[in-house]
Amino acid sequence: TYPDFEVIIIENNSKEPATFRCYEQLQKEHPDTLHVLTWQGTGFNYSALNNFGARAATGEYLLLLNNDTEVISPRWMEEMVMYAQQDRVGCVGAKHKNFPVGHPGYMGRLSYAQDVYAVTAACLMVRKDVYEQVNGLDESFAVAFNDVDFCVRVREAGYTNVFTPFAQLYHYESKSRGLDESPAKRKRFASEVERFQER
Repeated sequence: TYPDFEVIIIENNSKEPATFRCYEQLQKEHPDTLHVLTWQGTGFNYSALNNFGARAATGEYLLLLNNDTEVISPRWMEEMVMYAQQDRVGCVGAKHKNFPVGHPGYMGRLSYAQDVYAVTAACLMVRKDVYEQVNGLDESFAVAFNDVDFCVRVREAGYTNVFTPFAQLYHYESKSRGLDESPAKRKRFASEVERFQER
């Protein structure tokens, strides 16, 4: 229901022909507002991909959004912009994991917007000037902790981070990449844990 937005799809080494057919169809339907950018890097680096997309964005706000999410509340973007536009606010996060939609949570905490330490970048809104002020996502965190690290740096820059339960999505976590269960992925995850703890 929010009318003024652009969509930047970051194409990262997709293989399925259906993916590219989908891109073509979407670009025909939204020729002015949807752009497909092809990432030339190798492997998967969530931070680098989002920094790449952010540089191409023309809007005042950035919304980082995973491709394994599904929006289920029509006014979700308005609800996030409501907080992101406030000078005191850095990152704004949505509601999407582990509880039934109507569950109030501990002491009702899933029922009202509140300041939090960090939110997930699976669906994270931030003003573009704040993103640039802290130099975006840290590309040394390829998969894990890049969002937590980003939120901590945004807090250290003097902003607060906000969770709103009125922006709701499903997150089909790890649907596109798979789980970090192979030895190489476990080793990478362990190294990112260690780097984040050190920082």
